[in-house]
Amino acid sequence: MPYRDDDHEVLDPREFPEPGPEGPALLPCPHCLAVVSEVSPRCPRCGNWLSEEDAPSRKPLWVVVGALVCLAMALFWIFV
Repeated sequence: MPYRDDDHEVLDPREFPEPGPEGPALLPCPHCLAVVSEVSPRCPRCGNWLSEEDAPSRKPLWVVVGALVCLAMALFWIFV
């Protein structure tokens, strides 16, 4: 069991859980370094996706810009 450097007390198992053979492994989040299960798609602490495969796909920038331009043209045509 790991010890704290300043007081040499045993760590609480909730602070530094030891991996067990009965469940999935625990890994650090690449963004906030919180302990997360390897089967979790998102970090419960920071909410970021743990891998790019799990993250929802984003619309390409040209689609968003094109929609905004069409909307601006329609509003201009209506009010002018």
